Amino acid sequence: MSLAAVAVVAVAAMVATRQAAVWRGPESLWRHALAVTRDNDVAHQNLAVLLDDAGRPEEALQHLKASIAIKPRSETHFNAGNVTAALGRPDEAEAHYRAALRLNPSLVEASLNLGSLLGGQGRLAEARQVLLSAAERQPGLASVQYNLAVVAWMQGDAGEATLRCRRALELEPAHAGSRQLLAQIAATPPAPLAPSSAPSAPVRGNRFSRGRGRRWRTGAAASRGGAAVPRGSRRCAAWTSSARAPS
Repeated sequence: MSLAAVAVVAVAAMVATRQAAVWRGPESLWRHALAVTRDNDVAHQNLAVLLDDAGRPEEALQHLKASIAIKPRSETHFNAGNVTAALGRPDEAEAHYRAALRLNPSLVEASLNLGSLLGGQGRLAEARQVLLSAAERQPGLASVQYNLAVVAWMQGDAGEATLRCRRALELEPAHAGSRQLLAQIAATPPAPLAPSSAPSAPVRGNRFSRGRGRRWRTGAAASRGGAAVPRGSRRCAAWTSSARAPS
């Protein structure tokens, strides 16, 4: 083999080694995108989702804030709200959810999480207004109706709570949270509560549904400057029935 051929093989091997390092996994890809581009809000956003999934919320939050500083987006604020809420920083979470809704009033996941946050703080009138707005925009979602039922029950309005639960079950017959709340209402002796004596926290076993899914940006803008990065799949939030947020 000639010296020229050896040189070509060596260069090819070097390039392949570098490419292999870049393609170790999704995190390395998004970090590479940040290294070779400027003001890449998409890469910050998608790297943040990966970090949060890996149990590194503080790092995730740094990248979400960087993404917001470059270009504020509703889904980025939504993700930041989820992270700060999980970190026990409700004031920050509320600010991010409200910012998400200012940018996209139809982002029902943000409405669900903001309503849940406010309701958990005993700010029931505010929670109700947020959820009513979500119900107007998305009348066909059982989770919104269920959360309104929880608020009504916390306010001592068993009648509205019952109606909201039944509506949720019309929309989603298998909605376990609504069935549980209806059973609890039926087992509770009728005793109308004055607003001042209404419970300030959800009755045990009936917690708010949350729009917990994270949102990704599609990666079209992430390939600026020659960075080879994949297109992120946009995962929409789904209603869950985990211990944290039974629906």
